[in-house]
Amino acid sequence: MIVLHVIPGLSAAQGGLQGALLNLCRAQQASGITPVIAALHEDSPPDAAFSAFETHLFDCTFRPTGASRDMKDWLRLHADKYQAVIAHSLWRDPLLYAAEAASPLIVVAHGMLDPEALGHRAWRKLWRLRMKLPDVLRRATVVYTCAAEQQRSHTGPGGSAKTSAVIPLCVDVPAAPPDQSPDGPIMVLGRIHPRKGTLEWVRALCLMAQQGTGFTAMHAGPAEDRAYARSVYAAAEPLQGKLIFKGALPYSQAQALLARARIVVAPCAVRENFGMVIAEAMANARPVVAGRRGLIVPELEAAGAVTGADHEPQAYAAAMRAVFAHPERTAMRGHNFASRHYALPVVGASWRGLLGTVG
Repeated sequence: MIVLHVIPGLSAAQGGLQGALLNLCRAQQASGITPVIAALHEDSPPDAAFSAFETHLFDCTFRPTGASRDMKDWLRLHADKYQAVIAHSLWRDPLLYAAEAASPLIVVAHGMLDPEALGHRAWRKLWRLRMKLPDVLRRATVVYTCAAEQQRSHTGPGGSAKTSAVIPLCVDVPAAPPDQSPDGPIMVLGRIHPRKGTLEWVRALCLMAQQGTGFTAMHAGPAEDRAYARSVYAAAEPLQGKLIFKGALPYSQAQALLARARIVVAPCAVRENFGMVIAEAMANARPVVAGRRGLIVPELEAAGAVTGADHEPQAYAAAMRAVFAHPERTAMRGHNFASRHYALPVVGASWRGLLGTVG
């Protein structure tokens, strides 16, 4: 069984999308599925981890839309030999190329069909008309990462999908996770963007510093919104010597930093679908403080796998201090939850079952 993943790019600039695809390919491979990748050339090279998979890269003729005549022509010639074509972006031309293929189409939503995500940039309303999104989805199976994402998305264009399924994102879950790191940093992995809530996290750190709490902190991820990033850096000035911004990192480096974190924080300003970093931290038995606006967080909080917090600096600060006092309360619960639900063999088996039904 061979499947083709179509995605705009494979560099660290893709953020969580890149890590989600990498682990999905590993999960499918472990379940007897052969993943092949078609992506566009970017300014930065693909993460080295993708060398484990057959990958085809194509020149991009217009970067804002991801237009690529080479990719379009190649898909017309080769797409029909795959069990399914799996598209990973709604807002770039590669989705249209994937939709033209004769093979069954699977669209991994990655939260992009949520009503809040659809509305947060005005140009997307016009873009949906150009992409003919409902027409594309009518012949697709849409994969959501949690039931809440599926329910919310079905109120908009997602409701026009041929069929849909819920399969969580997957992570490599070590049998023996790293020991706790009482001297490690408070870690945030993600883009610096208003939707990610970075500013509220920085202000929470300032509150902790003012109250005399000892810590170091680290942020890893690209500054996607430059104006917002300037406000984040300005708010962080009182934290010199305590907070480091590392920028975008290769996937392996980001994971190594996460594994030695004291706490992993996943602030969330909007109704995001899953939170890849949350699952990665749980897999490594890192205590997680997660913003309750994340759609998966209420489920995880109810299971005792994460510590939830409202999206305001005072709440994040209180949650981080609580985890400092008792890191063990959620660390192993999170690891065990990830083993049962997010491990590569578990998710790979779900994908194999889904692929047996499309066609």
